[in-house]
Amino acid sequence: EYLNERGGFYSDIETWPGYVSRDNNELEKNIINFNYDEYKKKVKHHHDMLGSFEEGNASLKLLEILKV
Repeated sequence: EYLNERGGFYSDIETWPGYVSRDNNELEKNIINFNYDEYKKKVKHHHDMLGSFEEGNASLKLLEILKV
């Protein structure tokens, strides 16, 4: 539905690091077969491919800007 309404995603959903489940059976299979190490590698590859500036400390940076 989202694809039809919005005309697509920024990048091909099949290249995303997460698992795509089109129904409950696929969802169950993806949960049972989830491999955390494989997922971490896919996330790193995805961030390298698209570019990510996330460093894990966004809240701290915001507090520094706000001088709180």
